[in-house]
Amino acid sequence: MAELPGDPSAVPSAGEEAGDELVDVWSRTEPKYRVRAIALLAVNLALFCGLCTFAYWLREAKLFDFSIEAYLSPAVFWDDAPNLSDFLIEPISVQDTPIHAVVLGLLLGAMVMVPIVISILYRFVSALPFLAAVLIFAHMPWMAFTLMGSCVLASLPPFRMRFRFGSALLGMLPFFLYLLLAGGWKSDLGSASPTEQTLLAMPWVLGILAAAAMTAICLQLAKVLSHRPGPVAPVLSVMFATPVILFHYGVGIDELDYRVLEQQHGPRSRAFEPVQDPTPQILEMVQRIAGDEHLAALYLPDFLEALSGQPFSNPRLILQYLTVEFMGDRALAYEACRHFIADHPKSKYVPNVLFIQARVLDTRVDEGSLLRRRPQRVLYADFPHVQSERVWAALLNQYPESPLATAAALRLAQLHFRRGDFARGIELLGAITQGPMPPASQPSGEHLLASAPPEASLAYEAEPFLQEAWRLRELVSGNRNDPQYGNAPLEQFFRLDPHRVGYRQELQRLLDRFPDAMLADNLHVAYALSLPTPAGQASVLRELAERLPEGDARPEALSRLASIEIQLVQDTAELERSLARLRDVAEAYRGTFWGAEAARVLALYPPQVRAVKR
Repeated sequence: MAELPGDPSAVPSAGEEAGDELVDVWSRTEPKYRVRAIALLAVNLALFCGLCTFAYWLREAKLFDFSIEAYLSPAVFWDDAPNLSDFLIEPISVQDTPIHAVVLGLLLGAMVMVPIVISILYRFVSALPFLAAVLIFAHMPWMAFTLMGSCVLASLPPFRMRFRFGSALLGMLPFFLYLLLAGGWKSDLGSASPTEQTLLAMPWVLGILAAAAMTAICLQLAKVLSHRPGPVAPVLSVMFATPVILFHYGVGIDELDYRVLEQQHGPRSRAFEPVQDPTPQILEMVQRIAGDEHLAALYLPDFLEALSGQPFSNPRLILQYLTVEFMGDRALAYEACRHFIADHPKSKYVPNVLFIQARVLDTRVDEGSLLRRRPQRVLYADFPHVQSERVWAALLNQYPESPLATAAALRLAQLHFRRGDFARGIELLGAITQGPMPPASQPSGEHLLASAPPEASLAYEAEPFLQEAWRLRELVSGNRNDPQYGNAPLEQFFRLDPHRVGYRQELQRLLDRFPDAMLADNLHVAYALSLPTPAGQASVLRELAERLPEGDARPEALSRLASIEIQLVQDTAELERSLARLRDVAEAYRGTFWGAEAARVLALYPPQVRAVKR
């Protein structure tokens, strides 16, 4: 490095500057001071690179990524480009883990403070490697560009002031602009609660205050030590260690790993989105086979017909292709869950991961959705797969107090029914339908930094599982131990997957095999509900309602018929008749599942409407 001007024998004392002469670390030209300055600058840079790497790890759950895409993606500022507000929500949301807001605030303050202080005490050129670290390791190009402007204002004439803290505050003005333009204002706070608004604003406020406070401490130390090269490293070490330690003990590595897992493989992830347009996958398949004349001749017309919305002759081809692709996503999700449990066996998120893992194993592609005129990829997870039984059992047995155990008990009961073990299935359903309602996913405390329950981010609700458990318990209790057939009709009925093509034909076979079984009336209702159109379902249910004897199937038929009729009504009189049918079911079958279901639907309408009698 070229020797910078200055007289080592006459360095101005603290607070003195001769005329306009710049007094900084390089003003001491003796070799020992130069060596110390360069060595400590290298230490500062190493610490700062670690800080930037930590910032990137918090966003992406990986330390390094030097691919071109990793730098181009945060550089765009149009369409759905990532913005600074995303840092507050993904992968760790400050609303679910409020202490993370403090971590982000301190981290942001350190990233702003260090280049500005280096530019003041070591001069502008020395700050350039620190700006490069923000770009290369933190993958924040716009922040690096903004901090360059901050360093210019803080250290170069004509902006530089003799009051160095004033120069530092002046240098922070571009950072304020960065906070505004980088997306802090994009957060939709209109519907947020005061607590949520405070949490979303906390990192920015804390970052500004931390940067100002640490800058003042650094500059004061430099003044007291007559601009020797030592003040920055200790303060930077504290600024680096504090968010790292706070994250380790207040948030945890398992938090970050879980949030990334949930984002990629959870119920709301892109891979497991319930309904998805398969057009991109079909186009990809078209591109693959277009280069092969033989395959193109065989399959290309079918794919083109599917893309155009025309009836196509080989729907099984698309079903097979999308199913194979989905099986790959399912395998990745299962392995990610397995690795998380192995790495964090004592994490509070293990029940969540077991729930995700079991649900992934249960999730399959609805065949019927791909056989329509305009195919869709629809996923379902309400018919448990035998492979998931071990995972559901681990969730129920190891974490019985978790609200997620309700889902585990229901799925295990369904699997037991399928095997004919109705005693154990009834026992599982009874444990959750007769016990206390699982607690709602509410914050664990009233103060600002109280974390939400672990399952809150899953958007999990126990009520649908409890309702299904109640329905199945009544179904099994009313039809088990048939005097003529035993439990064979029930067992075979539970083996039928209603999402599979041919489900209606299988129901008809059961009716032919067990025409006078106790379950026959329930099979007739299930057959009616399997018809493709609501009008067809209503027509058959209306006929069944006339001839079904009193039993557990009659209230189901009446309740379902009324609900379908409400969807099809064309005038007020028809609506009144359907609501009156629901009211009759609610009164006649009070205390049963279908009576409660009818009352629930009635409650959706104003009292003066639902009170109308036929």
